Amino acid sequence: MKKIFFREHYEKTIFGVTDIQRREIALQNWGSQGINNRHRYYDSVTNLQAVLGSSTNVSAVFASTGYFLDPNETDTGKRGYLGHDLVIDIDKELKDSRKDWLEDMCEITDNLVNVLHGVLGYSLDDLELEFSGNKGFHILIKGHKNLPDEDRRQIIEFLMGDKIDRKNLVPSLGGWGKEFAKGCRTIAGLCTDDKKANEDMLLLIGLPKVHAKKIGDLASSEIVRNPLKQGRLDMFDAKTTNAIRNWSIKSRKESFSTIDKVVTVDKNRILRVAGSLHPKSGLVCLPLELSDLSNPEIIFEKLKVAGGLDEVTLALTEPALENFERIHRWEAGTYQVPRWLALHLSVQN
Repeated sequence: MKKIFFREHYEKTIFGVTDIQRREIALQNWGSQGINNRHRYYDSVTNLQAVLGSSTNVSAVFASTGYFLDPNETDTGKRGYLGHDLVIDIDKELKDSRKDWLEDMCEITDNLVNVLHGVLGYSLDDLELEFSGNKGFHILIKGHKNLPDEDRRQIIEFLMGDKIDRKNLVPSLGGWGKEFAKGCRTIAGLCTDDKKANEDMLLLIGLPKVHAKKIGDLASSEIVRNPLKQGRLDMFDAKTTNAIRNWSIKSRKESFSTIDKVVTVDKNRILRVAGSLHPKSGLVCLPLELSDLSNPEIIFEKLKVAGGLDEVTLALTEPALENFERIHRWEAGTYQVPRWLALHLSVQN
């Protein structure tokens, strides 16, 4: 039944793939553990859609981030490289509730957008956001398909906090100095006049015990807390200052550890095509607005619309688990459900 639902979706969906004549298209068939049909060429999105709409064998559709003179050439050195999109891929494992997962991912991705715009200076109009269909987001930065590989690496290194000169890092208005200043404000904001409560709170956020006690004791006074909020650290010794610096960097690095370092540089990378379905979730790979990150409920509603709101008959031969806005077990049986839910449940069955 899932094969029929997928084919029906592909008959009517709108695929979001530009310059298809210069991109490699790859397909994944049902029963395959991975992408098993690469280096395909289509002269139009309409042609691709016609092929998918006439087959019940295709579960997923991918397109290269790179552009080539000959996209279906299997020898990557002979394809005629023409550049590749500047894409940042954010992935986070879905361990339990998709609702909780989406809230976390929206926060992480929104923080990344703020850094790309507020620190690296990319225009918000040039940032395009896409949900991958299961456990991640892609951010495309338009107008940079000819950006050299070394510049791409430096962007990722900056975001991930690699190669930071920690010794000379000071609180400032930009770059990682801004993260250091943010860390100072966070610590100051957590502290009160109670020394023991301060120590407990600073231990909770991950500061080493010796430094949590020292900072907690000193920051029990507003005379220390107020300048700390401004990034002034002259009241602390070098080791304590270094502990605050390391904690600030670690916090941001952990947040952006979900970034896939390879995707941004890899000129032969393929990503899911917008409008296609993810065979593990039955959800649509979907373009989103940056503003959607502030309200995950909007994303859920857009996914429903993209999957289809019309009711269809779903026959479950065994129980299936819905993991969307809620977690719900569906027993074996026949149901009338919205098409998006049928797509979702059919791949769990």
